[in-house]
Amino acid sequence: MANKIINIFKKCFRRIEIICIFAICTALLPGVFLTAFRHKEIILAGFYAAFVMICVLAAYMMRNTLLRAKTGTRVVYIMLIAFIIRFLVCYYLNLIQQGDYGIYLSVAQKLSSGGFKRTIYYGMFPHALNYPIFISGLYRLASGSLPWIPQLVNLAAGVMEAGCVTAVAEISVHPRFGLFAGLAAALNPCIVFFTLFAGGEPVYGALTMAALLLFINIYRKKGLISLSFAAFSGLMCALANFFRPTGIIFIIAAFIMFAIFDKSNLRTKVMRSAAMIASYAIVVFLLGQLTSSVSGYEKPSPSYGWNLFIGANKESKGSWNTDDADLFNEKIEEYDDPSDLQSYFAQLGFKRYRNMKAGILMHFVNKAAVWFDESFISNSVTKWQNEHTIFESADIAQTFQLICSFYNLTMVFGTMAAMICIVILKETAPGLKLASLYMLGSVLVFLVLEFSSRYKGAYYSMLTLLGAYGIYILQAKIRDKINGGV
Repeated sequence: MANKIINIFKKCFRRIEIICIFAICTALLPGVFLTAFRHKEIILAGFYAAFVMICVLAAYMMRNTLLRAKTGTRVVYIMLIAFIIRFLVCYYLNLIQQGDYGIYLSVAQKLSSGGFKRTIYYGMFPHALNYPIFISGLYRLASGSLPWIPQLVNLAAGVMEAGCVTAVAEISVHPRFGLFAGLAAALNPCIVFFTLFAGGEPVYGALTMAALLLFINIYRKKGLISLSFAAFSGLMCALANFFRPTGIIFIIAAFIMFAIFDKSNLRTKVMRSAAMIASYAIVVFLLGQLTSSVSGYEKPSPSYGWNLFIGANKESKGSWNTDDADLFNEKIEEYDDPSDLQSYFAQLGFKRYRNMKAGILMHFVNKAAVWFDESFISNSVTKWQNEHTIFESADIAQTFQLICSFYNLTMVFGTMAAMICIVILKETAPGLKLASLYMLGSVLVFLVLEFSSRYKGAYYSMLTLLGAYGIYILQAKIRDKINGGV
């Protein structure tokens, strides 16, 4: 009898316990969301982490279907992910363009309305006029300076960029790596946030990645078709050079590939090099004439003087600074010829480097550290928000920086691993070898010339491709060792 009573009490207590636990859990769950919505840091980090996990989980669950499908299916899948996250960022974060970006839009509006006045500044820096020329053309097509046009261009460029990364990675290694690298590019927060800025970096990144995709097809085709891919690759580099004056680095890297690493006969090497360089040179010349017709000045020679002068500033670690800017404002009033002014600053730049002597190595180390600096993105995204910004997050710059820095840190270290492996390995896919040479050349150039965190926006896609490859190689080697030890 006593046992029956005890059992009844146990059952009753168990039911009461279950009801209480469910009631507490039901009460706690809304508390989690309420707490999260009170802290924007949690919303930002939680949304990004959740989106990444959903995309990766979806790819994993559909891996057999995706890997059996054609390349186009995988590319479309990655491009869809890239579109969704970029669209959401553009929708929730509305910025007032400031600094150079604000100037670009102002000049574009003046060009489209006929109110642009020629100055020696754009004779000295013709590349600063190219993006406004491009946007002003779109303004004319749209019959007005619509504020969302730069973001729409960047959105399209970012989607194309992610698709090209997927195709390059798949052709170079394996469809599995294509998915991995494509996801890395589509979800890279540094690339995603650059969609918000009215600058040429996203377009440049997309065009160089398209040039890389065309380049690797040179080796997959023969005859005139192969030469056509070489010519179109040069064309993409020339278009990229219009937005950032470093497309020539890609051409030099491609020439090294043809001259040293291409196993084809001499005639084929020469034909491929000629097709690529000729198309690049012709289009660069034509675009240069377009810029000159707008600025009223021929391209200065040398064109690197000011960038060398700034890059040699030890105190500012090779970035723009007010002291040098004051000198520039003083000297621009004294010169009528942009070439003479560029020559003046080139001489000062060389003098600065000569005076550094042994300190030049530490200067280069300080400049190289910029590749790890994501302060531009975090500061701009938070400080440039306006009344139309839905996700008001001006007070969480540190969270933006942590997300971007962690991701970029992983990609940079992955890139370092990839470049080391590519040098060591005797056989490497041409596309990855060219990407490695291109990044090597870019890093070396910016060790000498002016460099800032913003300039990296043009190189994130190439960094992500190589970074993903480095991670892919390392995990493969670790897995092989584990399996070999079993």
